[in-house]
This record gives sequence, C-alpha cells and structure tokens, in this order.
Amino acid sequence: MITNVEFSEESAVPGDRRVLKAWADSPMMVSVECFRQPPSPPTPGPCPECGEFPIGNGDPVEVLISPRFFREKEGFVRVTVRDRAGDERVFELAVARVTEDRDELHYA
Repeated sequence: MITNVEFSEESAVPGDRRVLKAWADSPMMVSVECFRQPPSPPTPGPCPECGEFPIGNGDPVEVLISPRFFREKEGFVRVTVRDRAGDERVFELAVARVTEDRDELHYA
C-alpha cells in the first residue's frame, strides 16, 4: 500500500522540473506520460522524458516537462505511482506552451 506521495500538481511550462518522492510497503514504479492537446499525429516513440522507473521509499525522482514535446502545443503530463500490490496514485499536470514576443515570455 502506498502511504505517502510528495509531488506538486501545480500547472507547468516546458522545461520545468518537479521532484516526486513516495513511500509504500512494497516496491514501486513511477510512470511518466506526455499528451498534447489537441493530439498530434503519432510519433515513432515517446519523448525521452517519458517512461517507467523503479523508485525506493523516499528516493527522489525528477520529472522533466519536455521542452521539445510541448514546443508548439499545450497538453498535460500524467505521473503514476504504482506499488506491487496494484495500489496507485495518479497526478496530471497541465502544461502551457510558452511563446516569445519581443524577448518577453508569455504564458498561453
């Protein structure tokens, strides 16, 4: 059973980094999936930041919001923590794309 997860669910912009820490009474996996809205045609594979990773109790896992994947479209990142027994916690972070205009950042 997962007993605690520390992770910020605040919206993000491409290039942001978030740290996730989790505790459970069995081994855990963290999966990271990126989605663009509206969906784009499928690409040959996931972005380099996506995947599934093992995590130990309290070990930090860094989640990078892909600047390349979200360059042209907004979307969200789904982060799932799952233990061996099937208990899971799912977090979805909204991602707003950033455009540059006259050297100033503007959030869509």
